This record gives sequence, C-alpha cells and structure tokens, in this order.
Amino acid sequence: MAGLARAVAEPAPAPNADAARGRHAARFSPQPVEKLWRERRIGRFSTGLAVTAAACALLVGVEARAAESDPNAAPPRRTRRGGFTAGLALGPLGGAAVGYPNDLKQIGRPEFRSDTGFSGGGAGTAWIGVTFNDYLAFGLAGYGGAMVGAQHLTTFNAFAFRLEGYPAFGLGGPLRDFGLSLESGLGVATTKPVDSDAKVIESGAASRVALGTFFEGLRVGKFAMGPFAAVDLSWSPSSFRHTTWIGWRTNFNVGP
Repeated sequence: MAGLARAVAEPAPAPNADAARGRHAARFSPQPVEKLWRERRIGRFSTGLAVTAAACALLVGVEARAAESDPNAAPPRRTRRGGFTAGLALGPLGGAAVGYPNDLKQIGRPEFRSDTGFSGGGAGTAWIGVTFNDYLAFGLAGYGGAMVGAQHLTTFNAFAFRLEGYPAFGLGGPLRDFGLSLESGLGVATTKPVDSDAKVIESGAASRVALGTFFEGLRVGKFAMGPFAAVDLSWSPSSFRHTTWIGWRTNFNVGP
C-alpha cells in the first residue's frame, strides 16, 4: 500500500521535448509556413483576384448584351486588339522566400527552417492566347526567374493560365490601353546557400497567383508596349514566396 501511495503521489515525468517534436513530425499534416496564411491574408488576396476577374467578365458581358439588344445592329468592330496574341514581360523584382526542405520529417521543425530575407533579382513571363475583343484576352503563360539575397539564391518557374482585361476601354482615350492581368497555375522553387548546392527550401509543386496592372501606351504597328507592375505569390506546404515585380511588356495582336 505504501508503494502504491508513493506512485500516486509522485508526479509523472515531463515529456521529452525531442520526443514530442518527433511525434509532431510523424503526424505532420500540410500546413502553411507563415502567418500570412494562418491569418488568411492569402485567402483575402485570392478573393480580390476573383472579384477583379469577375469585373472584367461583367464588362464583356455588358458589351455583348448591348449588341444583342438590337438584332439588326452590326457586330461591334474591334478597334485596338483581336485574334491571336503573344507577349513578353521582363523586369526586376524584389521579395523573399521562407520554408523548409521538401521532406515530411523536416517540415515544421525550427532547426530546418530557412528565411532568405529581402532578395533582389529578375523574372520574365511569355504568353500566347486569343484576344476575344477589345476588352478581354485569355492564354497560356510560362514564367521563370531568380533572386539572390545576402546568403541565399532562389530560382523559380511556373506554368499558368493568363487572363487580361481592359475594364476601362469603354471610357475611351488613353484608358483604352489600361489593363489588368491575372496568372494562376503551378510552379516550383528552390533555394540554396550562395556557397553551396544544398537545398534549404524546396517548394515541391506550389500554387502560384500573380496580379498585375499595365499600360500599353506605345503602339508600333501590331505591337503594343508599356510598363507593368505585379504582385506574385507562391505557396506550398513547405514554402512561401512573395515578390513585387515591375518592368516592360510587349504584346502582339493579329487584329483588328
């Protein structure tokens, strides 16, 4: 009885921290790595992208309904763009990447976490597609780039669907060439120390969303050119990358 009393009275030994961390890794479930996701800021950002795309589609729909209201009216004539389109955008960017090697035993463990801090570099995207009318274009895009910080080099590339809208075209004047772009797709990113080939951040298959604005103020024949700016986000269970991107774009349209 005395032994039983001592066993009840003695507190249970504290769990070993390393063992607890091991159990956490063993039951790992994919979770974002940064507060941006936990606070649902990416969710709000994605909602903004959806609203933007819906606004572009609404403008196109308004134009179509206006044409349908008068069956005897001639179809609207394209005045600025139409048909096959292809383009290229290049420029410098700045941002950061944070995450872990793409290994379930390492994701979420502080000792394997890396943060590049602010990094600078450049990127480019090229696309082909169809311009339906003066308001809307849709296509496929390939994206790639790199950025380097004080201690890390990050490379990335992606494949995406691309949507371009000209929501202010109906207002005329220079606003006819003001546009919004949306890219959404999948990509990969890898971060290494500048003096090593060890991969300290690996995204695996990562989601990517980029929202941009541009102005095609210079026109030469069927080429329209001008500056652009974009925000680019990429995330996966093992990584998160955010960049801000500016540069120059050139777009070719067969029409009108």
